[in-house]
Amino acid sequence: MNKWYPALVVTFMVSCAERKESKEPCQETQAKVIAVECDKVNCGTKGQTLTTLGDDAALLTKVSFSSLPDWELDDHLAAAKAFKRSCDKEMSRGDSELMGAASYAGTIADWRPACSALSKVKVKKQAKEFFETMFHPYSTFGTGVKKGKFTGYYVQDLRVSKTKQGRYVFPLLKRPSDLIETQLDHFISDGRSRRIWGRTDETGRLQRYPVREELYRNLKESDVLAWTDEPTDAIGIQIEGSGIAHLQGSDEKIWIHFDGKNGRRGGRNGAVMRAMRKMKKENGGKPWTSKEIDTFYAISNTKVSEVFFKFEERKGAIGTQDVILTPQRSVAVDRAIVPMSTPVWIDTLAPPPQGGKHRPYRRLMIAQDTGGNILGTVRVDIYFGHDDVAYRIGGKVNHPGKVWLLLPKTIAVSPLAN
Repeated sequence: MNKWYPALVVTFMVSCAERKESKEPCQETQAKVIAVECDKVNCGTKGQTLTTLGDDAALLTKVSFSSLPDWELDDHLAAAKAFKRSCDKEMSRGDSELMGAASYAGTIADWRPACSALSKVKVKKQAKEFFETMFHPYSTFGTGVKKGKFTGYYVQDLRVSKTKQGRYVFPLLKRPSDLIETQLDHFISDGRSRRIWGRTDETGRLQRYPVREELYRNLKESDVLAWTDEPTDAIGIQIEGSGIAHLQGSDEKIWIHFDGKNGRRGGRNGAVMRAMRKMKKENGGKPWTSKEIDTFYAISNTKVSEVFFKFEERKGAIGTQDVILTPQRSVAVDRAIVPMSTPVWIDTLAPPPQGGKHRPYRRLMIAQDTGGNILGTVRVDIYFGHDDVAYRIGGKVNHPGKVWLLLPKTIAVSPLAN
């Protein structure tokens, strides 16, 4: 039986001084949730409205699969395999738990029939029929805009040493023992999957974690996970979130993964990265001088955010959902709006594998990751993997585009949308 989940209007009231400069939710956040019945706000023509961050909203309108551009041409089996990883992760949860931060996506029980039906999917034709049988597509817009922003990311390739030596002078920090990650859902019913990071002071109160400059000013060798030999790699892995490291002095390759952050606004990554590329070019592979190292810190510390890392035994990039990501089938989204596991049809542009003019890029993805700057309704970051193609085209995707969310037919987003 279809269930009707009422529309939610969520308004965030923020007291942080930074809020005027950044769209990233700050540490001091209060939320007020008002449920409204769809027939009182004309949801029949406009679908369900869900606001986030106080200045964005998701507008869902049910459509047919025939309206998805190039739907017939995709490899739906590849998407089904990625979706299975999400099912394996989520189906251990209780039936009554919400699938995502907002109720429009239903509960685990609503998604269980689709996940159970995956066992019968063996070939491409069956995969296409599976999605068409189990899901309804919904066109998804943000407030006042019909096109969002699409970017790409990949696994950073780098060289590291476990000790500071030679050219290996740029640190990657491990997670500090006093870093606390707090999920707001554990404390308030409308936390909507938001997390804050900090540490307690001498009175036991949670405070914001220090900015990057303070962390490096008081740096001890015990704070460092590994040292890399290029400033571009030290900053690049902060942006990408994971890397494959070639260990100095051996043929061993080790995976390095995200293990927390200081919770500060991202900002300035692009400007800092351009400066790092210039440093690398001017150095030309020579030993790094103390002046160059000082320049690295002076420039990189102009950004206040910091990401912490760990070595990971699992072979592959691991997303927020704690599943191994699938190249060109996994995407990062704003989980305050789009639940993890959601199939997402995208329509944007990307360069072909061999390079050249950017072409339409349309395929079925699975929401399995998030990002500090991935905020808003139609904001998607495409995971491209860790091969030569990923390095060649992943960082070149920066285009507008459209998305359609696929939701189980057991859910009715609004009574009139049906």
